[in-house]
Amino acid sequence: MKIFLRYFLLPAVTLLVGISIGLVIRDIPKFSMDYNIKITDVFSIILTFGIGVFIPLLVKKLIDDKRTKNAHLFEELSGFSKMTVNIHDYMQDVYNNKKILVKDKDYINIQMDLLGKEFNEFHAFMMENCPKQATDYLNELKTCYIEYWQISTSIEVIGSSIKKIDDKTFKAICEKYTEMNKRIRRIKTEIIKH
Repeated sequence: MKIFLRYFLLPAVTLLVGISIGLVIRDIPKFSMDYNIKITDVFSIILTFGIGVFIPLLVKKLIDDKRTKNAHLFEELSGFSKMTVNIHDYMQDVYNNKKILVKDKDYINIQMDLLGKEFNEFHAFMMENCPKQATDYLNELKTCYIEYWQISTSIEVIGSSIKKIDDKTFKAICEKYTEMNKRIRRIKTEIIKH
């Protein structure tokens, strides 16, 4: 039965519908065509077609450029954020172990030095490419970073006589780390707005 419907009945119905549409169209009054072509008509058609294609492509390119720039800015923010997360996680492990060894102090010092260099490059790049409203947050982030760096590399953490990170110092480190993350989120929000 399905074979009959598919191969015989459906083509027959399609043929009858096509013939009936043809009869209806045949009875509609015909329009006369003027076969004279003016050069202005050709230019008008070409210009209309060009505008119809060019404007959407231009808008698409502008949107893609903005997305690419924002994605690159987010990538820079994420790279800096990952470095701070890694250092903070290491400090939290040292704090939880209730002892800090010389190798831990050296590691923290080296990582904070690398983070400082990364931050300087990151800050310069972001100042050039971020919207004007985000530059205020970048300056606040710089202040928070400097305070975080000062606490993390202070005598209370990497001093030669220190055997463990005390609660007060670790709390201050955590507070500055949280402030830095807040600033990073604000910068991301400003980038999304613009």
